[in-house]
Amino acid sequence: MYQKLISHKGERPLSCQEKWHNDISSKNETVDWRKVYQTSTACIRSSKLIDFNFRFLHRRLATNSFLQKIEIRQDNNCTFCQNGKEDLMHFFWQCEKTTILWLQSCQILTTENNLHLETALGLKPDSSNFKLQINFCCLLAKQHIWICRLKELHPTQNNFLIYLKHIHLLENKTPSNTKNGGLFYPRLIRSPEPLVNKKKKRKERGNWLFTFREIRRKEEKRREKKEKKGKRCKQACK
Repeated sequence: MYQKLISHKGERPLSCQEKWHNDISSKNETVDWRKVYQTSTACIRSSKLIDFNFRFLHRRLATNSFLQKIEIRQDNNCTFCQNGKEDLMHFFWQCEKTTILWLQSCQILTTENNLHLETALGLKPDSSNFKLQINFCCLLAKQHIWICRLKELHPTQNNFLIYLKHIHLLENKTPSNTKNGGLFYPRLIRSPEPLVNKKKKRKERGNWLFTFREIRRKEEKRREKKEKKGKRCKQACK
């Protein structure tokens, strides 16, 4: 019933799919678009990254070529290299600054020698044993490139690794409904700690609050002693 209701209301973005086929020059090859749209939800929990990947696949990111069409910008040059026309293919793959980032960061995870265009942009997700890790890093690399454009900075490997570590920590902290506690295998990301009963958590929380209060009281006593010694020294000097 649910699929029938969706079939009447929902429409496939055929124009976006045709544009992607023209960009990657693979009209003869078939692309599993259902798998493409589900990769973000399979490898990450952040709603912001899922929304970014949705806008990227539907070509809803405002590049300089689009801004020139609607007469917001006068030129359509790339914000990083200032050489070519800034469309989605040039900005996320063909630009000199972005190619360096792809070569330094995400190509290390792939089993093959070269990182393909389709896997980097998420049009043909990786299907190897480490598919979750590779698709996760490619998705973060795309968003990191877009954030650098908004902040008018060049994407570098060090900044990308810092951002990757930050998202990795947030993903491990967020709760999950899976049995192993996370969506990733322990090769790239450490599995979280096992679940603890609520009673034990309450006891640990109470002990933590008790120790925190004790430390605070000791600090207050030390301050009072220092103030008394200072008053005594002033009286003796007089």
